[in-house]
Amino acid sequence: MIAMNYVLETPLKNVKEECKSILNHIIKSRYNIELEIKITKPPKVEMGDLSFECFSIAKLLSTTPSEVVNEVVSSLKELNFDFISEVWGVPTGYINFKINYIKLGELTLNAIEKLNEQYGFVKSENIKRIIIEHTSANPIRPLHIGNARNAIIGDTLYRLLKSRGHNVMRHFYIDDVGLQVAIAAYGYDRLGRPKPNGKTDEFIGLIYAMVNCILEIRKLKEEIRKLKETMNSNNVKPILAKLDEWINIAADLNKRNQDLFNKLLECIEKDTNPFLTINNIMKLYEEKNEETVRLVREVCELSLNGFRESLKRINIEFDSWDWESEITIWSGMTNSIIESLKNTQYVYNNGALVLDIDKAVEALNIKNELKKRYVKIPPLTLIRSDGTTLYVTRDIAYSLWKFNKADMVINVIGVEQTIPQIQLKIALYLLGKKKEAENLIHYGYEMVQLGDGKMSSRKGKYITLDQIIDEAIIRSYNEIDKRSRLMTEIEKRRLAEKIGIGATRYAFISINANKPIIFTWDRVLDFNRNSAPFIQYAYARAHNIISKSGGYEKNAPVELLKEDIEQRLIVKLAEFPEVVIDAADNLKPEIIANYCNDLAESFNTFYDKCPVLTVDNKLRDSRLRLVNCIRIVLKNSLNILGIDAPEVM
Repeated sequence: MIAMNYVLETPLKNVKEECKSILNHIIKSRYNIELEIKITKPPKVEMGDLSFECFSIAKLLSTTPSEVVNEVVSSLKELNFDFISEVWGVPTGYINFKINYIKLGELTLNAIEKLNEQYGFVKSENIKRIIIEHTSANPIRPLHIGNARNAIIGDTLYRLLKSRGHNVMRHFYIDDVGLQVAIAAYGYDRLGRPKPNGKTDEFIGLIYAMVNCILEIRKLKEEIRKLKETMNSNNVKPILAKLDEWINIAADLNKRNQDLFNKLLECIEKDTNPFLTINNIMKLYEEKNEETVRLVREVCELSLNGFRESLKRINIEFDSWDWESEITIWSGMTNSIIESLKNTQYVYNNGALVLDIDKAVEALNIKNELKKRYVKIPPLTLIRSDGTTLYVTRDIAYSLWKFNKADMVINVIGVEQTIPQIQLKIALYLLGKKKEAENLIHYGYEMVQLGDGKMSSRKGKYITLDQIIDEAIIRSYNEIDKRSRLMTEIEKRRLAEKIGIGATRYAFISINANKPIIFTWDRVLDFNRNSAPFIQYAYARAHNIISKSGGYEKNAPVELLKEDIEQRLIVKLAEFPEVVIDAADNLKPEIIANYCNDLAESFNTFYDKCPVLTVDNKLRDSRLRLVNCIRIVLKNSLNILGIDAPEVM
């Protein structure tokens, strides 16, 4: 027997460490070899609780896995374990372990009871300053269903990394420079800078969509006129099709607010060259013209105030709102970076100033650092022929600004931005910022798919975050009303909000970021399986059992928990700290969502099979102790996901 010091915070890790230590001792003494011992979880319960594969040892010894299994199991059976009750071999090459549920149960339940709301949150040995930049939606329309996935992923990553003890800051990058904001500012200014009716971001979003639509129609009509003048009628047909589409969009926007649309149409028709006016807004803003800054900032703040309202509803806040203009342009950082890159041999001028990314990668020999993501990357235009900079160029400056405040930067941005994010990383290498490049993480996510086609801010077609939340709350209320007749109206509405918001957050975080989401209400609000309401209901059920019990013996014996489901629950509770570590260290928040769901399912099975309040007192106390620990872990895992744990459902 090898003596070990047990760690309260990670119950299951103690079991694995015991297995590792003993296996390492046997393998070293029997075969005189050392290797990394990996203890895994078998795919099926009947295969045991833990497993070790012997293929690598067999390969080193030039023998069969079966022979190694027999020899090692023979040695294992001569030893006494603290946390293992049974060991057996599988001829195909595996050694399986069955856990001593009494020993593990005592350690686990003691840990949960002692640590309570801190159970599962093991501090990292390598504490870092981390900036998570997420959401960062253009301030020209309300947050929509796609932004919702970005925001919820970013916020959950923040909660996960905080649970590991990291110093984490949440940043929102305000893209106040560029064409889209200039279009919104142009329309708002032409209207006389009116006070918004209703939610401010929705008002700006409607102005942006209307101005863009009117300008598109104007541009297409001009193209058709020129083609007809040159007798080039063959090319008119596809443009006419586009024009018809935009006229239909105009009719839809007009229905939404006829007065606003007509006013904008009238204002824009009076402008002989609205495109030039908009370009001047962009140029004057970059030059920090006082009146233009006042206009653009007023438009942005109206949108941002709406963003803050929406995000607050789903429990999301930011520590810093970063203005692109201030950080990257007015500070001179972007120009300084361009000058530094011009001094390398990889920048050339073809009317525009261009960085040859692929040539830089070859010369710096950094393909391995870029890992599997690297394919041939197109050149990066640093400065357009008209002298304006591109978003990625400015993002180089913003990244360096963030690294002045952090050791690691995580950018939560859609997968369609993969190439720009790689270009950004390569530019950092080229600037001699190797450490920064290595610690810049693009957390890409796939888009949210809807049944009725793609969203478009330019066309004013999107489902807003507020619409999602409102619909989730309404549908939750209807479910509560059917199931909970004894609740007061106020109680129903409060609960509906908790369930609706929880359902929204869970729907976006439970799917791996690399997979697209097909948003359906049936899945989001399913009370019977993988959803926030399902998990919240399990928590409320556990809380209700404890509330009805009138108390129990705190040191109730674990050995009375003999049912298979009780023992599986002990192992599941013991796993939680390692699940959190895995999710945080590998940036996989969906692992927590899946764990939550599995624990809720196991608890429901226990509830159906194992009476709690109606059995004899000793077993009753033991089961109540188990239920209370399940309640604590469900709440802790929901907290990581930013989801309320209602005590009544």
